[in-house]
Amino acid sequence: MNEPAENPEQQGKSSPISWNRNRGKLLLGLVFGVGLAYLAVRNVRFDEVWGEISGLPLHTWLIVAGLFLIQQYLRAWRQQIMVQAIVPESSYRGNLSVLCISFFCINSFPLRLGELVRPYLLQDKEGIEVGAGFGVVALERLLDLASALVVLFAVITLLDLPSTQIIVAGVEFDVAAVTRGLAQMALAPLLILLFSLVLFPAAAVGVLAAIMGRVRALLPWGPIAKITGTIERFSGAFTEGLGAAREPRRLLAIVVLTVVTWGGSGFMYVALADGFGIEGVTWQVGMGILVVTMLGTALPSPPGFAGVYEFAVVSALLLFGVVVDDPNMALAFALVIHWWIWAVQSSTALYFFVADGVSLKDTADYTRRSTSA
Repeated sequence: MNEPAENPEQQGKSSPISWNRNRGKLLLGLVFGVGLAYLAVRNVRFDEVWGEISGLPLHTWLIVAGLFLIQQYLRAWRQQIMVQAIVPESSYRGNLSVLCISFFCINSFPLRLGELVRPYLLQDKEGIEVGAGFGVVALERLLDLASALVVLFAVITLLDLPSTQIIVAGVEFDVAAVTRGLAQMALAPLLILLFSLVLFPAAAVGVLAAIMGRVRALLPWGPIAKITGTIERFSGAFTEGLGAAREPRRLLAIVVLTVVTWGGSGFMYVALADGFGIEGVTWQVGMGILVVTMLGTALPSPPGFAGVYEFAVVSALLLFGVVVDDPNMALAFALVIHWWIWAVQSSTALYFFVADGVSLKDTADYTRRSTSA
């Protein structure tokens, strides 16, 4: 694999400041993981949890895996459409390889550091500048986050959720009401940010360039000039990666694929609940569980979101009034939807690691360079 150019003096080295910062984040992620895992597994009997999992019918495992693979293939198609705004000849197969490998890193590396791998893989396989690759990823993630907030607000608003009270620092809160308010509050600024990046990228780059120029004038020091110049170059390439959103037909295709991908993912939870014999998991509830889990894994996490993911799923089941009286079933559900999906996704990544000659060391190096920059 061809690696991006790097200053020879920096090869194999990592900034002490960056290392200490990332080590601190990793420690925080481990603390979160252990703490939330404890909350998810307390009051459960692991023999009963295993009994629930081992009794799951084979067809349920296959249906969940099939639904996941379909949404993964749709995500690769969406990524290809975004990338083709920059490199028209970009292939579906290449984008599928990049997506599978990078999502394996996201789901396996701590603190979502795997997000940093995809821009480098896009550079290596599709010839896209790293900054533009970050733009592609940013556009995808902004669309997904906006979709998540819209779905969460709709589900919480439309469904008749049970009133679940929690007490924090002596103050009682209704979980559904608080969640609805937070989703509504976060949605508007996120959509404003998304539309600003899409509609006014040139203006944003111009403002940033003016700021960087002012910084150089006030601090005429070599390293400062180098840093500000890098920021300006990166910002230009970054906005190039958002180019797909400025073509109406391409943007429409991206939005349609986003809706189909998200909508199809909700059926995984319905299928799994049916296999466990859990009642009350409709498609709407499945979408709610998906969104709560996605937002929950934004917390500092250990490798594989271990503990954090399980707590998010169990909390979502509680929020939507599902299996609230059976913690063993709730944990079994969370473990299967987490680690079975991880296993299926990892198998696709393993295929491309081998078929494309990509080494795990290369992907780890991409992450190290990004966090050390």
